[in-house]
Amino acid sequence: MKSNPSSRRSDSPATGVRAIWIWLALGLCLLAGPARTEESLASIAKSYFQKAIDAAKSAISGEETEDEGAEIFEDPDQIALEAALAAGKAEIFLTEGNYDFTQSRWGAKPTPYQLEGLELVPLDEAPLTAGDEAAGIDRRLTYEFRAKTHRRFHEQTGWGRWVPGLPPHLDNLTLVRENGVWKVASSPSWAYSLK
Repeated sequence: MKSNPSSRRSDSPATGVRAIWIWLALGLCLLAGPARTEESLASIAKSYFQKAIDAAKSAISGEETEDEGAEIFEDPDQIALEAALAAGKAEIFLTEGNYDFTQSRWGAKPTPYQLEGLELVPLDEAPLTAGDEAAGIDRRLTYEFRAKTHRRFHEQTGWGRWVPGLPPHLDNLTLVRENGVWKVASSPSWAYSLK
């Protein structure tokens, strides 16, 4: 009896590799599900193989690869905190390049000041009182003003010499989160303002 060549199974290695590819492709189709049927089998396979290659590269190099499709998560509370801090600073200072300008409100007459290297440095989070909690305050943050130098404007002579540090009465800015909203609780705006 002659065997039918079309019914005979080929044992060549190429046929085995093709069979594995077919099973792999079918498995990927099943994994992809009906929602991804519009994608071609080749693009799905390429995607899975690219992820495997990237994982192997990172394992060999010890570095993690960046996921191009990853979104950067920004904390809404942190954004609100930074906005309240910026608003508190903007009430007192006008920033131009590397300098910040303000004017004193505590003297007989408003006096302009120029500061170089102004920064707000966060201090340790302040403990809350029972009154804070009753008012809906769940966080209190204090920032200390620091500056490299400052100088004062004199009506007769113009800008004075640079003096290290801050002008008088410029100390801290405190923010509180009250009922989920960040706001300025205290600032040196009584002593310095743009108005």
